[in-house]
This record gives sequence, structure tokens and C-alpha cells, in this order.
Amino acid sequence: MRRQVLHSHKITPRAARVNAGLSLPQAAAALGTSARRLKELELNGRIRLNMGLRMTRLYQQPIDRLFWESEEEYHRLRAEARQEKEAFYAHG
Repeated sequence: MRRQVLHSHKITPRAARVNAGLSLPQAAAALGTSARRLKELELNGRIRLNMGLRMTRLYQQPIDRLFWESEEEYHRLRAEARQEKEAFYAHG
């Protein structure tokens, strides 16, 4: 199931913010939180639904496009998927 998440081109909330052209302080102010708190949310992925909905509206992204786990988990799964793809093509 997680592999499907990565194959559907998910992005992290931080990537969505950057793609929207917003700095951390700008986004934090628009979301009604501090820059420090927003950075914590982006890194650990523990985002409440109401904050997630505000983020998707601000960043103009559908809620199912964002990867709602930690950035560390996102990058681990991306590396795993890349290795599986390379192994598939090396044997075929």
C-alpha cells in the first residue's frame, strides 16, 4: 500500500509550501501558527486534520496529493522504491 502512495506522485507538506512560493514564516503566519511549529509539523508529519485542510487550501494542493507521514519516512520509502525499480530493470 505504501508503494502505491509513492507511485502516485505524493509530495511532502514542505515541498507543497515551497512549490506554492511561500517561505516558512509566510506560511506560518497565513496558517495561524509559528514558524517553529510549522517546521516541526513538516518534519514529523503529525498534522491534525484542520491544519492539513488549511495547508491544502493555502498551498493549492488536493489533500490526497500530500504525504502525511514524516519526511524521514517519505525519503526512506522513496529510496526503497528506487532500489526495487533498479533491481527489476537489472534482472529484466
